[in-house]
Amino acid sequence: PTLSPSHLQDLPGFTRSVYKRDHALITPESHVFGPLPDWSNA
Repeated sequence: PTLSPSHLQDLPGFTRSVYKRDHALITPESHVFGPLPDWSNA
């Protein structure tokens, strides 16, 4: 869902990100920080 209520913003699955056929708006709360396999100092 998009534009989630403020009390639900920290729950998984609630984000302002939007994915369409020809573009995507990826907001900071939907970014997942993870290691890049076989990359050093990345």
